[in-house]
This record gives sequence, C-alpha cells and structure tokens, in this order.
Amino acid sequence: MAPVNKRPFLIVKLNGRELPTDVQKVSAEIDIPADKIATATISLFDLIGDYVESILASHIGEKIEFQFGWIDDYGKRQSSYIFKGEILDYTPHFMPVGIKVEIKTVAQGGIPLMSKEKNRSFHDTPSNIVKQICRENGIECEVDDVKERGTFYQQNETDYEFILKKLLPFANQRANESPFTVNWKDNKLHFKRLPLENKPIKTFAYNATHLQHEPLISFEPEVKGSMLLGINSTGENVKAVRYDPITKQKQVFEINQKTVKNVKLDTKKVSVKAESLRPFSSETGKELTVLKNLWGKSADIPVTASAEIFGNPDIKPLSNIKVLVYIKKGQRVKLHYTSGIYQVVGVKHSISVGDFRTELRLIRNAISTANQPVSGTINRS
Repeated sequence: MAPVNKRPFLIVKLNGRELPTDVQKVSAEIDIPADKIATATISLFDLIGDYVESILASHIGEKIEFQFGWIDDYGKRQSSYIFKGEILDYTPHFMPVGIKVEIKTVAQGGIPLMSKEKNRSFHDTPSNIVKQICRENGIECEVDDVKERGTFYQQNETDYEFILKKLLPFANQRANESPFTVNWKDNKLHFKRLPLENKPIKTFAYNATHLQHEPLISFEPEVKGSMLLGINSTGENVKAVRYDPITKQKQVFEINQKTVKNVKLDTKKVSVKAESLRPFSSETGKELTVLKNLWGKSADIPVTASAEIFGNPDIKPLSNIKVLVYIKKGQRVKLHYTSGIYQVVGVKHSISVGDFRTELRLIRNAISTANQPVSGTINRS
C-alpha cells in the first residue's frame, strides 16, 4: 500500500563527501530532455544554513551529487533519483532568500516531485500550483479551478519562453492530477508581468540552527521581520536595529559615517566581508544596482558597486548616492580593482552589542575620475 504521508529526503555529496541538509527546505526544478543531459536548478533555502551555502559557493567547477526521493511511513527511502554533475554557477536567490546552483547533470531515473515550500501540499492541483507560481513571479493569470484551464497574458518573448518552458512543465510535473491546460486566445498564449512597483515587498526571517541564539542586526530602512545586515550609505547617520529572533526585542542605535576621497588603488585588494550581496529596497522604493555574483569572473563593476577602500577617512560624503546591500556573517569576498584614481567614500566600524559582535563595513561608492564603470574581478576567499 502506498504511503499516506510522503516525506522527501535529499542527500548532497560534494566530491564524494555528504553535506548536512534539512530536506524539508529543499526544492528541485529539473528539466530532462530526451538525451538525458539536463540542467538542474537546485534551490537550497537559507534554513538549511550557511554551511551548505558557503560550501557550494566555494566549490564551483567541482563534482557534486544530489539524490532525491521519498521516505515512507516505515522510514524507508523510496523512489530515489540521482543527479551527478558539476557546479556551474552559484547565485543568491532574491525571493525567496536562498541560493541557486546550476548543474550540468546526467540523470538516472525519473523526475522527482519535490515540494517547493513547506506549506504547499504534495497533492496540489495543477491550477493551484500555477496560480502560486504566477504569484511568486509577478505574473497575472486567470485560472479556472473546475476546468483546470487558465489564461496567461503575454508581453514579450522572454515571458513567452518562461511560460512554455518553465512554468507549465514545472506545474505539470509537480501535480498529482491531470496536467494543466492553457486556454489559448487567437492561437496565442497571452500573459503579462505585473509592474515591478506593484509587487509586494517580501520580508524574510533567518533562523539557521547555529544562529538561533545569536541576534543579528538590520539597518534602516528597516524591513519588518528581517534579520540580515543591510547597508544604507546615504551620507547620513545610519540607524541600526538589533533584532533578537528569540526574544523578539529590538535595540536602535546610530553609526556615524565618514568618507574617503581620491584614493589610488593600483592593484591593491579591495575587500568586503560578506556571505552574499542582495538587493535591498530603499525608503523611496527606487531600484538599486548592486553587485551580482561573479565569482572568479572578469566583470565591469558599475559605479554603484560597494567596496571597502583602505585609506584615511577625510572630507565629506558625496550626496544623493545610495548603495544598499545585505551583509551576513560568512565568507570574505575580495574585489580586485585595476589601477586608477577613484573617488571613494566609505567607513569601517566594529559594533559590539551585548555578547554579539560583528565587524561592519559601511561602504559608499567607488567612482572613477572619468565617471566610467570600475573594471575589476571578484574572487572567492
């Protein structure tokens, strides 16, 4: 008899060594073409912990193995699927907070049905799954729950590709009932994305096991429920909020910012201590450019890149420049810049609140004298 309550299990092995994971916080989105060569997107949420995230980020190009399956009511593993491959890239997820690892794999077995979120039922109907995915991706859709049909409103080729190749196959493979059917209008698949400014600002809670008793700090503009380190480098004093996830108490204090101007970097290292860099909405709601993950790759760093310049604080901050990023305790990221004279502002502070201590580097902007993007390379440390 088939088990009533399926529980997923996941085994992650890096170079043959098994890593600790919390399988309830894992999702898999896997597309396997006829030739059995697939690109798998494995989403490992923050609740798995910094350990797995930092391990994966630090081992790009190395061998990795994922084994998925179900645990039945008797504790036995069933329906196992194995994907062996190489880590091609590592990108922090923005919503929900997490990571994405793209792997070129050779698949053995079928496609596992994994729950993307802990509150989503394994027995969701295709229409419910599609509606949920649409909401998560800012897509407007009309779905008929009875007829299992829906209409998507198309705006461009990218959206069309997303619906055909990503959303619908993913919804169908995740559903335990009949496949979802698109309602075509005029022989076209229609849908549109919601305007970005209309999207709700999501909040996140970080509660990794090894941090449960260690309060984190967030910075204004505060995101309610957030326990990450954020930077607001507007040239003003920064209001910092200490948030303890256990006691639910907050403590507010200010950090005074100073500036560094016209520093010659040559080929010296510019470093930021961070686990990952993520976008953070400002109080005005404007989109902000932040460093994307470019581990080991050559890239043009835009003028809004955040960095720490090792030099003497001096003069006054530049006005009307805002760089907001999240910084959590974790690996050290080194930015290597090319030679040149850059106008730079920034500060370095060490904050101690109770038994919680973290070195915080509030950085403003690195701008070349010619007002051109700063060229550099980001490497792991």
